[in-house]
Amino acid sequence: MKILFINHSSSRTGAPLILLYFMEWLKKNHPEVNFDVLSMGGGQLSSEIDSLCTNHFKIYKKKKLLSRIGRFILRKLKLIRLFNSVIYDYEIKNVAKEDYDIIYNNTVVFIEIATLIKKFSQNSKLILHVHELRETIQSYVPQISNLKQKVDLTIAASETVKKDLIDYYQFDLDKTITIHEFSKFHTNIDTRLKLDLRKITIGGIGLVQKRKGVDLFIKACSAIKEINPSIHFSFQWLGSISEENKKRYNKLIEELGIAKEFEFLGQLNNPNEFLKNLDVFWMTSREDPFPLVCIEAANNGVPILMFNKTTGTQEIINDLDYLIASDLNPKDLAHKTNELINNQELYLKTVKILKERFSMFTVDNQSKKIWSAIKEVSEDL
Repeated sequence: MKILFINHSSSRTGAPLILLYFMEWLKKNHPEVNFDVLSMGGGQLSSEIDSLCTNHFKIYKKKKLLSRIGRFILRKLKLIRLFNSVIYDYEIKNVAKEDYDIIYNNTVVFIEIATLIKKFSQNSKLILHVHELRETIQSYVPQISNLKQKVDLTIAASETVKKDLIDYYQFDLDKTITIHEFSKFHTNIDTRLKLDLRKITIGGIGLVQKRKGVDLFIKACSAIKEINPSIHFSFQWLGSISEENKKRYNKLIEELGIAKEFEFLGQLNNPNEFLKNLDVFWMTSREDPFPLVCIEAANNGVPILMFNKTTGTQEIINDLDYLIASDLNPKDLAHKTNELINNQELYLKTVKILKERFSMFTVDNQSKKIWSAIKEVSEDL
């Protein structure tokens, strides 16, 4: 079998990490499978991808000046066409010549590119792995309803994603399955018999941007400090941040009077060291399909609290309503957190419950499901 994986970037973020983990599993468990990767953007994972695949097509790499001038002229003459501002039609045809059995598009963003490769490689089957929810899909691929018929199987990253695809974009229920996201993690054997209320560390993770709800996180920090001023709180956010966003959010932090307690830590390759030192993890995203950090936090023995109807992670904890704050309400998130940390028995019980529930989302467990889906599609070849 020969597979082409299409990667929207090589950044150390959710969807590219999922693909990297699966390719590592595939190479170890099915070395007979040949696979290439078409990366539309660069990032920290690029060298790791190089070591796994036969060919890594790095479309994003800047061409030599003479080549760029030549392509500019050909575009003006309408002899070549640029798609999604990253890849030319002749590059698509060159990739399609490899005659792949499976085209595995690891993002909804480049579904048009994937369908074009399939068009020029008519024996290929197309699998679409959707790691995005409705707002992101609508922003990047408003025409998705016109392209879905060309997809042979869609994998949704959570039931929440699947519901969006079926309800809003009329994806075929019989050709859409859910395989929850997964991560590499080391289960933290927590020997604490109780929570030390003298100091509580609350954390968040992700690229510092509006979608991740960093503003909501900051407001919840202020609210919980006001609710319980006797506790020394430490608020930490792990993730890449631009200078512009640092200025914007630091201004809000100063206005709310929590500058001494708050810290942006920047990016780390491995969040486990950060997570195991937290007492509480806040998932404040406005929209997140099934964030890997929640899997990692739970397996590190850290209770997760989130807003209602914002993330697929809620599917796993929906019966634990004390962990789910009302819609994008920072004050309610602070109140629910305060109630949890002041109930030692419930806190320790929650740690145990979350570890049990999220321990299933391993690379091995979920990769086997993806491989089964690929085999089922390939049997129709």
